[in-house]
Amino acid sequence: MALPDLAEFLTIPGLKPPLGQHWTWWVLWLIWTGFWIALLGLAIYVVATKVMA
Repeated sequence: MALPDLAEFLTIPGLKPPLGQHWTWWVLWLIWTGFWIALLGLAIYVVATKVMA
């Protein structure tokens, strides 16, 4: 049984830029990427406040 590639395991579905697609795909991609960045930021904030408390 082969171990999964770490880079493939950590990827978030849909975060690959839509190169060569219609401009509306870029808008949707930016919203989707912003959502995941905000989620990551929230997780970091929650962990940081728990550690500092």
